[in-house]
Amino acid sequence: MIRDRQRATNVAILAVFCLAVATTIEAVAQASDGRFRPLRFVDFVVIIVMFLTVTLIDLVKISVPQTTFNSIFGVGGAAFVATTIGYGAIAGIIVAGISTLVAELFARREFQKLVFNVTQLIVTAGLAGITYQALVGDTTHVPLSSTKTAIAALIASLVYLAVNNILFSFMVGTAIGKSPVTIFLANAPGSLLQNITLPPIGLLLTTVRELSPLTVLIALIPLLGPYIAMRGYREIQLQIQRTIEALADTVDRRDITTAQHSERVANYTRQIIDELGTIRFAEAEAIILAARVHDLGKIAIPDAVLLKPGKLDEGEYWLMRQHPVAGDDILQKLSIYKDSLGVVRHHHERYDGRGYPDGIMGEEIPLGARIVSVADSYDVMTSDRPYARARTISEGIEELIACKGTHFDPKIVDAFVRVLNRQHAPESSAQRAPAPSVVSAPVA
Repeated sequence: MIRDRQRATNVAILAVFCLAVATTIEAVAQASDGRFRPLRFVDFVVIIVMFLTVTLIDLVKISVPQTTFNSIFGVGGAAFVATTIGYGAIAGIIVAGISTLVAELFARREFQKLVFNVTQLIVTAGLAGITYQALVGDTTHVPLSSTKTAIAALIASLVYLAVNNILFSFMVGTAIGKSPVTIFLANAPGSLLQNITLPPIGLLLTTVRELSPLTVLIALIPLLGPYIAMRGYREIQLQIQRTIEALADTVDRRDITTAQHSERVANYTRQIIDELGTIRFAEAEAIILAARVHDLGKIAIPDAVLLKPGKLDEGEYWLMRQHPVAGDDILQKLSIYKDSLGVVRHHHERYDGRGYPDGIMGEEIPLGARIVSVADSYDVMTSDRPYARARTISEGIEELIACKGTHFDPKIVDAFVRVLNRQHAPESSAQRAPAPSVVSAPVA
């Protein structure tokens, strides 16, 4: 499967490269038809100022990570829009292509990513410029100087946004085996600030072609606004996420038998979601994010209870059963986990309604909680714990199947069992002595 995706990714990159070549050929032909205003010395200086400014700023692009892929926030789009509309598609292609190439080389990007990122922006800038030229007919008029040029410039900027996001979604979807439409919708919130602010700035920059290069430099300063805002937003979001995950890992490390438990559960959760194949991308992201910190509430459980090697008494068991609520209470205060709350609170509910903390059952239990419940229980069963030794993979699978319809959602168990059967050859039941069920008292 990985090889198939790699092959598909290579074909997709080649397709974008060919599209970039075709776009460049069309831009050159358009520039040669005599309808372009001849570029003056000051025009070249303005274009160079834009190129240098954008290149320097884009050396420090901001990553906007998802759990499955990263998108990049850069401010070069404003200058690319201005150049391709104000000076023609071929100028936009040159500025977008070379500045992106410099930034990618500086970042030491992998060859495949470098080729795609450069050709993607060549296509994007080129098609926007070609669209503007086709609508206006010539470049003798300053963009935004009339209703006709303003409408044409607006349409061209929308083409820039649409092509840029479509190509990104197409490539990422191909690389990770997801629908491009799903990737497009998942990436939309993270790119909203970029899409709203940069094209209008680019359109305003098209009006400076009759002014001095110093004016261009001054006009480019507003690009720092969305950049600084986005950087601050992402730093805060990442710091919150890393802090919460570090706390969850600290809880896991309180007991050497649960070290990296949350990471494994998140990985199992991702595999189940991929196998089900019907969960919206944004919902899948929220579920995986919750799985990573599902036991955060155990930070409120004393060591005497959490690490007790024997059976818990009634009071201790009640206290242990409060950890999903404690985790939910912590995450309620953090906006990045707003779609993950039900998963954390209800990951110890049972399909037959005999779980905790709320005793809900069946489809009343959030889908994410039902998935994490299976992933969590399987990791508990196949790991050494104070109250039970680890089961083998085959024993864990047998226990999951035995608990279908009581503890677990049957369709989720079936999906996870298919994943495990593909990954592991059947184990001999003689590898370990039979261990008592740990699912019947799911307090981990």
